[in-house]
Amino acid sequence: DVKDSDWFSDYVKIAVDEKFISTSSGKFNPNEKITRADAIVLTMNIARQEAPEYSSKDIPFSDVKSSDYFADAVMMGYTTETEDGDSIIGGYSDGTYKPGDYIRRYESASIIYRTYLALYQ
Repeated sequence: DVKDSDWFSDYVKIAVDEKFISTSSGKFNPNEKITRADAIVLTMNIARQEAPEYSSKDIPFSDVKSSDYFADAVMMGYTTETEDGDSIIGGYSDGTYKPGDYIRRYESASIIYRTYLALYQ
């Protein structure tokens, strides 16, 4: 679903080759919105962080199970801290992560900036 003539096709190819993104369906769905789950998977794939050892009881969000495809990335984002002690990601006041919700631009900016701080500062 990405044509060679699409302006972003080279970027998608590189991201797939570098294993930043993967699809089980073989489709990228370039015009779809991205969920919070997929955004943190993508970010942690780029960061190339290793998932910490954890069990289901260690997951701080009530709507994330250890069997979810995004659980490792959520735990990486939650347990990786900046030098100020902030986690890359946080949840909502009700104890959820809302992985199926679409991510907002300010949330993306926060995740990207905190990832940068955690890895390069």
